[in-house]
Amino acid sequence: MRTSAKSTTPKKSNKETKLPECECGCGATTKGGRFLPGHDAKLKKELIGAALGGSKRAEAKLEKLGWTSFLDIQRARVVIERAARKAMQSSRRAATTLQETAVEPPREQPPHRSRRPRKAAKPAPASAQAQAPNPV
Repeated sequence: MRTSAKSTTPKKSNKETKLPECECGCGATTKGGRFLPGHDAKLKKELIGAALGGSKRAEAKLEKLGWTSFLDIQRARVVIERAARKAMQSSRRAATTLQETAVEPPREQPPHRSRRPRKAAKPAPASAQAQAPNPV
């Protein structure tokens, strides 16, 4: 016969077990992960925005979380967007200058049409209708 050894240590209830808090700062508890669903993206967006604004604390937090690559990508996007905006403004200025100095091209003439009226179709001669044999 088998005897089972029952554990004499009491199980901890959920209240006694310390569940981790979400690292975004909302204060909610997770089910074992670092963040609640979507909270990592929210925190990442806030930290990147603050770091682009010059916050050293936000940069340090991004580095601690291992998200510096996302900051680098966003910085590159900002540089590209600024260059595109600058190029667009300079092309608009050039187009405006061209419009101010351009001479209007001559208008194209419509295709030439003959002034002679069209000939009407000739009706069949009456004599040809009278000569046709009657099949009856």
